[in-house]
Formats: sequence, structure tokens, C-alpha cells
Amino acid sequence: MKRLLSIALTLALSLSLLTCARAYAHEPVTPTEDEYPISGSYLLTPFDESTDPTDPSDPTNPSDPSDPTDPSEPEEPTEPEDPTDPSDPEDPTEPTDPDDPGDEPEPVVLPFTDVRETHWFYGDVCFVYANGIMNGMSETAFMPDRTLTRGEVVTVLYRVSGQPETQADCPFSDVPSGEYYFTPVLWAAENGIVNGVTKTTFCPKDPITREQIATIFFRYYAIYLEQEVSFSGDLTTYPDHDAVHDYATDALSWAVGCELMRGIASGSTVTLSPRATTTRAQLAALLTRLCAMDGVMDGGNGGNGGNEDEDGEDENKFGQSSPEIIEFIKGREGFRANPYWDYSQWSVGYGTCCRDEDGNRVTSRADEHKIADKYRNLTVEAAEQLLMESLAEEYEPTILGFAEKHGLEFTQNQFDALVSFTYNLGGAWTSSSYKISRLLSGKEEYANGWTDLDFMEAYGSWCRVGGKVATGTCDRRLREAAIFLYGDYGYENPRFAFVRYDGNGSYLTTSNSTGNIYTDAVDYFIIGEPYGELLTPEWVAADDEDTSNKVFLGWFTGDGAEVTGETIVKSNCTLIAKWGNAES
Repeated sequence: MKRLLSIALTLALSLSLLTCARAYAHEPVTPTEDEYPISGSYLLTPFDESTDPTDPSDPTNPSDPSDPTDPSEPEEPTEPEDPTDPSDPEDPTEPTDPDDPGDEPEPVVLPFTDVRETHWFYGDVCFVYANGIMNGMSETAFMPDRTLTRGEVVTVLYRVSGQPETQADCPFSDVPSGEYYFTPVLWAAENGIVNGVTKTTFCPKDPITREQIATIFFRYYAIYLEQEVSFSGDLTTYPDHDAVHDYATDALSWAVGCELMRGIASGSTVTLSPRATTTRAQLAALLTRLCAMDGVMDGGNGGNGGNEDEDGEDENKFGQSSPEIIEFIKGREGFRANPYWDYSQWSVGYGTCCRDEDGNRVTSRADEHKIADKYRNLTVEAAEQLLMESLAEEYEPTILGFAEKHGLEFTQNQFDALVSFTYNLGGAWTSSSYKISRLLSGKEEYANGWTDLDFMEAYGSWCRVGGKVATGTCDRRLREAAIFLYGDYGYENPRFAFVRYDGNGSYLTTSNSTGNIYTDAVDYFIIGEPYGELLTPEWVAADDEDTSNKVFLGWFTGDGAEVTGETIVKSNCTLIAKWGNAES
């Protein structure tokens, strides 16, 4: 069985990854993509009783690429020319008390100055970078808007496949030995993934089009990984469907049907743009989605790690979590074949805690030598089994016990959302001292019921990492809430957005139950409606400075636009406090 490269996630993340983790972006290869965070299973701290918003400003939409010249026989993508390999990130700082639902782990730190949390592709870049699938064009530049070549795309797909050996002869006269794409192109040609522009030329430096990428990914999935495919995408719903070349029709139908590609949005119009070139940011989003598909992470020939019953239907043989939520968690956690220090414990696979030979958790950094040998050099299949065993034995009982204690019955989607929530932060949330517990059990202020926004605010307050709001974790909370409230596993219809408040030099007083004072805060709002009440901060000095002359002038986005209670909520954003001195 062909196996995917043991994607070693370099995470200190909550967003990314690993919050640097699928999602899966809301829009296709275009600007309407959502973040795709990945995060290791660690304990988070909630704002709890806090009322603070958070998230980056409206994501920038990349301009629609112009149509490239059609090669005679198009079909393949490309990755940056011999990009530099990212160095391993340092181990994240451990939380003071891992058993306290306080701080989450730090998000993965990208070295790129041109990729910010406010970009729609931030989470996707976190994923491909942390997994070694795409590197930067330099140590500090990812170049998200750079157009891809055919050689680059094949190189990236080769990495996804674990860079297998190949003994094939090169059929193309324009693919010289010594080029970074030489072996990837040989591998792709040998396995029927690419054919070349002609029988003897590959044109590795030509820009790659969307329909070419769809064709290459289709061949990789259907031929190389031997996965079943469905041509369920209706291309006629796109106004430019006639622009699709005949060779790419089936591939695009598959790509649209499985939501690998969802179109390019321009105002109210969504087009296929089959002949448009593709940027590095867009490829990062496509790769994130591709890696989340059945059969890719385990190398094919089995799709979901062997969890099928005799009739071929997905089945969790361990617990009550659905296959959908297991895939969600896997995408958020990321895969690591060998143990790594995860803030408060040694973890492996999809964030599973390592144990010693006696079955005890290994929670001391100095005790790495105690980790049982079975946790080393894991396959993705073994990691998935460990994940499901861990969910069934440790995390599902927490939710079932909470439900029994309070006389509750959760639907499958509600149970699933709480499984991911609990795996991410532990079971501290079940304490009645936290809003989410009181809300779900209908206690105190929620005795007369609660609204969806009430749930989002109480649930989404668990989002701090190292004392800071982690926007990747906020994104995970949004997606889990969509599963809990609406059964929306694919995050197809976002209803809420988060706002991260930045005190800009001041501490923000919050009603956090721990009594902590933070420099930022978070809150959640309904998309398409006015913000209404925004946090009103007061200048809080770190020392004994006189703050009587500090005046709050309002909230502003990073580009200087003022946001008030009348402003309509469009997307996640970060609001920065502006301060002035009172006139004497």
C-alpha cells in the first residue's frame, strides 16, 4: 500500500495548527477560504465569564488570475522552485498547570512575514508548512500570490506521497537530471499521474491552470491511490463551464463534487475559471482539502485506516464518535509518527498521550525514556487506532457521565462536537463553575433556555494559549459549534464570527473567573448583523503610572477603519484599541 509521508507536524499550536490544522476551508481556491487550524490535544483555559471578541480583519481575496496559454495536454500543478526547508520550531512553553483549563498551547509560529493570521489562507499555510509539504520561497517569505508552475505542483504532490523511490527513465527531454522536480516528475509519469504536454516534453516551468491541477489530483486519487470516485459535480451551474477542456471535464466534475474546488468568487458570481493560473496560497488550500479526503492520509487502498465494516461502510469499532468527527479531529491535530513534547505531556500520532510500559501517562519532559516502544515510528493506521481508543476510553466517558448526571440526551452531532472539544482541552469544562457547563445543563442563568449565540459565546471562550487569544483555536470553536448546533461538519454555512480585542498598550479588564487581567479579549457575533455592544476597555497600568488622562477613542481594524456597534459583522477580525490623552 502506498503510504503518505509521515507528516511530522512541527507544532506548538492551537491554530494551526497544530491549529495549523481542515477544515476545511469554506471557499475553493479563492479568497473566501477560511483558516485551517490544527492543534494538539492540550488543556485550554477559557475566558469563561468574559465578554471579549476576537479575530482577524476581513481576509484579503486574491485577484482572479488571468487565463494562461493552454498547453496541448495540460494536467499538472507545481511547487516553488527548490524552496528552503523550514527549520524545526522550538518546543512551546509549558502551561503552569496542565490540569487547569487555562491556557492553550502556542499556535504554530510561521517564519513568513507575508503570511498573517488575518489572511484567508493562514491556516492552510500552517498545515502545509508544518507537515513539510510546502516550504517558503526564502526563510522569511512564503510568497502566497506567486503563480505556480507544473514542476512545482508535481513536486508538492510527491512530498504528500512520502517521496517514494522510482527507477523509471525520464520520458521528457525538458526535465534534466539535477533539477528539484526531476524525481517527482519521473514518479508522476511512471504512475500515470502526468502525461506531459507532448510525449517528449513536460514544460515544468509553465504556469499551471486550475483544470490541470484538478486533472493531476484526480489521477493521483483515482489511479495512484486507487480510491473510488464520483463525478457528481454539476459543472453547468458555473457560467464559464464551456471553457473547460474535454480532457479535464471528468476531473473537474470530481473536484467540484467532492468540494476540492468550489469556484472563484467575484462579487456575487462564482466561476470555475478552469484556465486561470493558481497561486501558492490557493494550492495550500487545495492540499489541505486533499489531505483530509478518505484514502490520502493512509496512502490509499483502504481510505479510512481500515475502519470499514463488512459492507464497506465506515464504522468506529471503538466508541460512539462518528467517522466524521474522527476525520475532523485528525485534520485539526495533524499526524506525528514519533513522540513529541506537547506542553504538558508526551504525545504521538493524532495528539494521543504516550504511556509507559505500565500504562501510565508520561507527563514529565524528563521521562521521555519511559515511553513505551509501541509509540515510536507509528503508521497512520496505528495512530488512528490509538486516537479512537483514547476517545472511547478517556474522553467519551466524560461526556456520557456529564449527560447522565444532568439527565441530558445528546444527538450524534452534539456528542461529536463535545468529543472534539474535550479531546482538545480536557474535561474541566464539565464543572458548574464554567458557563458552558451551566448552559448545557440548564442551570442558573440558563434555566429558561439559551440561544445559539449564548452557546457560541460560552463555548468559544475556551481559546487562550499562553495567556493570549489564539485565533486558530477560535476558528476551531466556530467549526465545532457549527457541528453541535447545526450538524454542519463541513462548515458550509458559517453563522458566527469572532472578534479579538487588542488593548494596544493597555491591559483589558475581563470578568475571567481566574481574576486574570489580559491584554486581549474575545467575543462572538452573528454574521450579517450589527456588532451591537462592543467591549469598553479602560486603561489599566502595569505599574503605578497615572492613567487618569488616558481616553479610549474607539476600536479600529489593522488598516485604520473604525468599527462601531452599528458596523455590520462580515468575518473574523482583530480590533485594536486607540487611546488618546485627555486635555487638561
